[in-house]
Amino acid sequence: MFLFQGLLCCFVVSLAYATQASQPGPRDNLSGRAYGGPSGNATSPNYGSKPATGTGTTPSGNGCFPNVITNTVPSDKLKKVGKWYEYRSKSEVQPFNAMYTVSLVGNGLIYVPGTTTPGVHSTQKYQRTLASGNSFTCNYQNIDVVSDLNGVDFFLNFDSNADNVPVNQVSYYLYDDNGPNGFEISYICDKTNSQTGICDAIELFVNTKMNPNRMTADQKRAIDAVIDTTLKPYCLSHNDLLPGIFRADVPQCNAAPTQQFNSLVQAFSSSLPARSQ
Repeated sequence: MFLFQGLLCCFVVSLAYATQASQPGPRDNLSGRAYGGPSGNATSPNYGSKPATGTGTTPSGNGCFPNVITNTVPSDKLKKVGKWYEYRSKSEVQPFNAMYTVSLVGNGLIYVPGTTTPGVHSTQKYQRTLASGNSFTCNYQNIDVVSDLNGVDFFLNFDSNADNVPVNQVSYYLYDDNGPNGFEISYICDKTNSQTGICDAIELFVNTKMNPNRMTADQKRAIDAVIDTTLKPYCLSHNDLLPGIFRADVPQCNAAPTQQFNSLVQAFSSSLPARSQ
């Protein structure tokens, strides 16, 4: 119980800090589509030189993302319940069968802790298979998520590749389309740089509602074109992201979340202020 209380305290403190850091400025009414220009500004005006954009299928550099995105694309987690496939990602290793599933905690309706900002409480179960030679290993990430409606997710992430030690993360939506064939582009800064304001280590995901194996070449080209437009202000393109590979002959990873994680989610849920609508 003391462990849970400590984790909850850290999560709430991180939420409060991140909420202040990522408060969005005025927004254009773009109905959840990507903005034409940069989605935010660096915490320092000194952007420095921009890294070159890769031209092959191997990821090259971290682009020129600010530590904090201050002008995200609005997103509603209530519309994201269900399975999403990892179409492309900024990864150093080739992921197989990577996907995540969003589930609401209760009805999901909460206020972001310490604020009157409407939010959603959910969990994300992320799973992928990693190849090493002729062997495969499963990687799971069970994530307790508090989201506002402005395109910011606050994560408490339990990663099996990191001994399930919880890590606080903030994810920002750069593009969001929740239609039947929709997709999303999200960004996480894993290593901030206070001197340049440019993130030194990033995570970048393009997730689709449709399994990429079912897409036509034209559908993929259309998604890649949106990726290029969205990422251009950040010095990257779709060529800098590894495509997800989905194969039936690769072991499927589908273990249930741990009891510790489920207990933490329920304990945290009981501490969140509920909203009626």
